[in-house]
Amino acid sequence: MHRVQRFVLIKCIEKCDDRAMLDLRELKTFRKVAMEKSFTRAANLLHYAQSSVTAQIHGLEEELGVPLFDRMGRRVELTLAGLQLLSYADKLLDMAEEAKRAVQNDGHPAGTLTVSAPEALLAYRLPELLRRFQSQYPAIHLSLKASESCAIGAGGIILAPNVDIAFRLDVPLQASHLAVDCLRREPLLLTVSPQHPLVGKKNVSARTIGQHQLLLTDRACSYRALFERT
Repeated sequence: MHRVQRFVLIKCIEKCDDRAMLDLRELKTFRKVAMEKSFTRAANLLHYAQSSVTAQIHGLEEELGVPLFDRMGRRVELTLAGLQLLSYADKLLDMAEEAKRAVQNDGHPAGTLTVSAPEALLAYRLPELLRRFQSQYPAIHLSLKASESCAIGAGGIILAPNVDIAFRLDVPLQASHLAVDCLRREPLLLTVSPQHPLVGKKNVSARTIGQHQLLLTDRACSYRALFERT
């Protein structure tokens, strides 16, 4: 079934290559319906009449020759063909926006730069860096995404889809498919309350630390693993 739907989608693209097959407005509407899983909510957010949204989706489905949504009452879900189209819609709409920004800025750097980082870095390290970047490149739109954990991927660096730059806290890494730079060293510290029995001691052994209750970060965090190895 998966192969059949994919074949139908490819054949439709081949048949329609001599005309404007995919309209950007329809793709934008399609993506909004896919995100909201509702024609009504998508219409409200896009400031369209619901009949206009329905007509655009029907037109897109007729042009492609495949259903893009399964209608389940007021809720809709993407079909397999719809899931495949969604990834292409994201790329096409992002490229269209990038092209628009490029031609409107006389050759100056423009477009969207998607940055991913752990929440700690986004809150404490990146604000000043991002402020300076935007001051130098005002035509570039910054899109920030908080990483789900402080580790991006076990056994290697894995970038989320559409992420251009990722910051992480980790030991020095090597990745042949990416440009990796160590920006700075971050000290790894243990903190205690002023009333803690270890306060004032010049040297504390790992054995001594192990005798006290510890509040640690998530196991996925690279610096927790580094602490435990140390």
